[in-house]
Amino acid sequence: MKMNSSENKNARELIRMGIREDIGRGDITSNLLFPPSLKCRALIKTNQHGMLAGAAVAEMAFKAIDKNLKVKLLKMDGDHLHEQDIVLEVSGNARSILTAERLALNFLSRLSGIATLTHHYFHEIMDSGAQILDTRKTAPGWRALEKFAVRCGRGVNHRMGLYDGILIKDNHLALVQANSGLKELQKKIRKFKSTNEKTFVEIEVQNDKQLDWALACRPDIIMLDNYRPEGAENAARKIRNRKYRKIFVEISGGITLGNIREYAKTGVDRISVGALTHSAQILNFSMDIKKMEKGK
Repeated sequence: MKMNSSENKNARELIRMGIREDIGRGDITSNLLFPPSLKCRALIKTNQHGMLAGAAVAEMAFKAIDKNLKVKLLKMDGDHLHEQDIVLEVSGNARSILTAERLALNFLSRLSGIATLTHHYFHEIMDSGAQILDTRKTAPGWRALEKFAVRCGRGVNHRMGLYDGILIKDNHLALVQANSGLKELQKKIRKFKSTNEKTFVEIEVQNDKQLDWALACRPDIIMLDNYRPEGAENAARKIRNRKYRKIFVEISGGITLGNIREYAKTGVDRISVGALTHSAQILNFSMDIKKMEKGK
């Protein structure tokens, strides 16, 4: 799986930041221990089963430290990994390789952890027809790459930010009720949709009363927030019984690997899980030096 232009840009920005905070004025340990002429070959391997994300970013990190390093990717982003699989090979200046080691491993570990957790969720419901979606609960500055990692794990991206989709949540509704009223909001939604067909409108609901109101707005998506499985099934059936165009049903809140199958059986189209990005454990990678040679 390849990164898009936004993800490539995000990777370059984070690599520059990583170089500033980790390397600063230089790797004084490697510079003390090894002559500038020393060359070596190193392999990065995974120490766990999982899904790969961040291989292309790791390659970019090595190249950012030293453009003359030769990097060969042996696995691609989105690949399944088995313990001890070799992900990439890098050769060239030993100082440069050691300097870039931790930066490259950090990207691989974090992003592959997200991809792996996403795939665990995907595997639980892969036969249901429902999709696994991420949320905006990402580390500041990492969103594009973390959402790329979700796709590597067979998940689907929700909106990228506040700018590319409308999601009316509980706090929006509370302020609307205290201000202009829900009927006025219905008018605004319908007017917006009449001139912005490509931008989705989603409404979050927490009970049947809010669901009835949301249905009258005719959004593209209704999110069932913190519903129990039986309540979600009834709500999904109610939404499906509407005669006008399809409204997608999303559920979020309280979803775990232990209960996601129950929710997938309710007939929802989408299941959004914040844990994909905010609670993923890293996947363990390590780098081993395999060959050293003195340059001329």
